[in-house]
Amino acid sequence: MHRDFFRRPVFAYLAAAGGIAAALILTWRQGNALNIFLFVLICICTLLLMLSLLRSFADQDQLEESDDSNTHDSSLLHGVGNLLKGVLPLWDAHVDAVKKQSENSVQQLILSFSSMVDEFDKAGFG
Repeated sequence: MHRDFFRRPVFAYLAAAGGIAAALILTWRQGNALNIFLFVLICICTLLLMLSLLRSFADQDQLEESDDSNTHDSSLLHGVGNLLKGVLPLWDAHVDAVKKQSENSVQQLILSFSSMVDEFDKAGFG
């Protein structure tokens, strides 16, 4: 899986740390309530953006893995199709052979039972 240089999670962490550091520098001199509130708001927004960025990285990775598995699945299906093209005629021949053998066996069984009936009739049991 090929990852772009700037898609690494460390850059998301560095961007968040830089945003928080910039907010801290801007609010450092005056510690009034408004500046502290703005600092906290900037920190929260920066962290949410960082989490969103990391989640999008994970989603892109999952899509790339899904594409790779779809390519693998299509090649697997193509291989299975080729296998079935080779195996199905052979199975058809086996099914025909088994059908002929079972028909012959049933005919022999019927002849055997009919000869038994004839023997019973000759012996006086019928």
